[in-house]
Amino acid sequence: MPNDNIFKKAKQLLRDKPVSEMNDEELLTVKAATIPLLQLPMFNDLTIDEGLEELAEIVDEANREKVASRGRAVVARQASIT
Repeated sequence: MPNDNIFKKAKQLLRDKPVSEMNDEELLTVKAATIPLLQLPMFNDLTIDEGLEELAEIVDEANREKVASRGRAVVARQASIT
């Protein structure tokens, strides 16, 4: 599965290169991913790295739940057919 988690992408970008060396797309990714860190009080005491990691985990958990829910729906549909 491709890495479609913007928070993971931003965290990796910040680890890989300085902001001054990022292209426009990379910089936009980092800026967009850090908006919640600046706006939500729950991230006030975290570093950018910690905040991005926490947000990435939230997104990953939501994706896992979405996949599990789809799986349950398929099983239920199959059970109703038979």
